Amino acid sequence: MPYIDQIVMLALLAGLLAAGTFHWRAGVRGRRLAAAVLASFYGVVLVAMLAAHCADVTYNTVLGNRSLVDGTRFAYDWRTYSLLLFGALLIVQGVRVLRATPGLARGELAARAEILRTGGLVLAIAAPTIPIHAFFGSLISGLSAVTLLATYALVRAPAGEAATASTYAPAV
Repeated sequence: MPYIDQIVMLALLAGLLAAGTFHWRAGVRGRRLAAAVLASFYGVVLVAMLAAHCADVTYNTVLGNRSLVDGTRFAYDWRTYSLLLFGALLIVQGVRVLRATPGLARGELAARAEILRTGGLVLAIAAPTIPIHAFFGSLISGLSAVTLLATYALVRAPAGEAATASTYAPAV
């Protein structure tokens, strides 16, 4: 798909700027701002990159182009379906992260737990792709690991919630 890389880069830059502005204007500062902007950027990366991935796979399938990896023609088959499903699965995870970041910025334990669960799931999905597609697998796995570490290390419960933090049990 022509210009897809440039479109994704612009979307990532716009997402980073929008995330920083959104959280800054909401009054978030310090470590929580850093964690919220990183988590928001992580969500934007998942949504933008995988939406472009799905668009590119669809474009190449419709035109019957040849794969850059192995030279075979794109056709609607199990491989194409799997690529689209992979993209859709990670887009959903990116949306989950984006929906939880305002709560993370406020120090909500449930939002923190949601981002940690989602990041762990993405890491479990993306890490096995490293031998298949080293660039994508390493990029998403590395960003997942950094986001998990930052979310875990930088965001703590507000003072009033510290006493109830140990009794928090998410609904099953």
